[in-house]
Formats: sequence, structure tokens, C-alpha cells
Amino acid sequence: MEVWPAVWTVTSDVSPRSSAVPRLQPREVLGEPILYSLSEKKAVPCDIDELKGRTTWATPHGWFLVHHPPPGATTFLWNPNNGDKIQLPPLPAANVSSNCTCLLSDKPGSSFVVLLLDDTGPVLWYHHCSNNNGWARHEYDVGTQILYPDDTQQEKLVITPVAACGGKVYFSTSFDELGVIDFSFSTEEEPVAFSSMAMAEVVADGYGVADSARVFMVESEGDVYMVNLLDDGRGISPSPAVYDVTVYRMDFSRRPWVRVHDLGGRAFLMSSLNFAASRPAESCDMEKDCVYMWYPWEKSMCIYNVREGTMKMEKLDGAPRTSRAFWMLPTDDL
Repeated sequence: MEVWPAVWTVTSDVSPRSSAVPRLQPREVLGEPILYSLSEKKAVPCDIDELKGRTTWATPHGWFLVHHPPPGATTFLWNPNNGDKIQLPPLPAANVSSNCTCLLSDKPGSSFVVLLLDDTGPVLWYHHCSNNNGWARHEYDVGTQILYPDDTQQEKLVITPVAACGGKVYFSTSFDELGVIDFSFSTEEEPVAFSSMAMAEVVADGYGVADSARVFMVESEGDVYMVNLLDDGRGISPSPAVYDVTVYRMDFSRRPWVRVHDLGGRAFLMSSLNFAASRPAESCDMEKDCVYMWYPWEKSMCIYNVREGTMKMEKLDGAPRTSRAFWMLPTDDL
């Protein structure tokens, strides 16, 4: 089955140079969704009612969280492969940013959590699908960072990169510690249970080589991976120069990040909205053991072969230039 990069045209001009990762403003109006066929190298109109005129977040499981604004506000999880829907309580859309990373704590079933992590501030929204309660908002504090170039000011860190695995959510704000969110231990006094794991070894890579380091976390077959991508951080033109891609797997028994040189025949698919997922390469017509990083502003894609250590950049000439882009994937088996 082919995977589809999906993009949204936008009505306002958002500069990609405003951040290492291009972001939309919280209430930016979106245009029509467009799919891009990698096999045919062309854009394809997306005639999918569930995605038109609605706020949409993609999940690594392949499901979409869809919110239809008032009047008649509705929120649901949608499976693009068979059209199945899981109805959810309506999101308080006026307070939820469209700039969110969306995760499911586990495969959709009787008990799982839908999580929205605001990319613009230390706020998350979550809903336990095993009860009838609505969405809950939680402000967190996982540390601060010094603002550059004025080192006299600080800002709170947001949770990124992040991945859900085995009912828990893992995130990294530094290479010497791994944060954990466990909703199964939620109480009225502590609705979101945070903890951390000290790393036995610290990843030491040459970040000084490049201007911009993009770090992603990916769940793949029950393991948590970290992908470090070093590029020059350039904007729309020319295409970014990618210096290096390294992939690590978390060894939870010894707690180091272990460098890996294969992905078990799978492909890691990433995009600029902190989106990262894993799929069997052959069944999706992708290359085995490869990391795919889509640069929607530059209309190009970096494909890095982890096993061979080779890299290539492919131009996506027929794709629209946009800031909002992610992958439409086959959903995980229930």
C-alpha cells in the first residue's frame, strides 16, 4: 500500500525562518488538503470530507484526530483506510492550538489515551477513552532553556521530541535524561504522572558541525528510537544541506541510547511538525532501513539508508510549498 504525504495549503504567509521547525499560528485558517503521490511524483486533489474545513492532527498510528468547529462541534478519531470513526467529547477548540503533536498512548481499543501536546507552550490536553469524561488540560514544567542570543532570559521547555510506546509516553529534553508520562497512575491529586530516567551513557555527537539539529523519537515494534538529523537549517531555497543522520534505540534494561545500523526492514517517516512514524517498508513501497525526512517548504525529501550509510535528496517538484505537512499512513492493526 502506498503511503501519502499530505499537505494543507494555508491562507497566510508563515516564514520558515522563524523557527528551526516551521510552525503555524494557533488559529491560522487552513485551505484544502492535498495528497502527494511519491510513486507518480505529482499532487493529487484530496476529496475527503473528513479533512475539509476541519482542524486535523495526524498520529503515528495512522489515525487522525479531527475536530469540526461550532456550530455542531464534533471531535473524533478517523481511520483513513476504512473510514472507521471513534467519537470523542468535543475539544474546547477555542483554547486548543492547531500547532500540536498528537499521540495515542496505545493502539485504539478499550483503554487508551488521546494526547495533544502544544508545540508553542508547556500545555497538554488529554482524554481517557475508557471513560465518559471530557478533555482535560494540564500545564507542566520540565525545565527551562536560555533564550538565544540574550542569555539573561529563559523560556519553559516544551515536550519534544516525543513518542508513545506500551501505554507510556517518552520524551527527551536532554541527552542525559528520558522523561516519562504514565496515565495509568493518574489520580485526582496528580492527573498526569511525570517521572524521569537518568541515562547510563550520554549520546555525544558533533552538533557543532551544523546550524540546526532536528531530533525525533519514533516507536517501532515496541521499541523507542531517536533520530538525530543535522542540516544547515536553511529556509525555502535552496534545498537544505543534510550533513548527517544517526539513529539510536533505547535499551531500557541498561538505559543507554544504542547506535543502530538497521531498522528491521522498516522505514521511518518524519515531517516538520514533529511527526515521526514507523512502517514495514516493503508493504508501503518504501526502501528498507531508510529514514524519510520531508522538507515541505523546500519541496524536497531526504532519504537516508541506515544500513548502508548513504543519503540522497529527492525533489518533489509537483508538491505545493507549505508549512503544514505530514504522512497519511496505513493504520496499525487493532
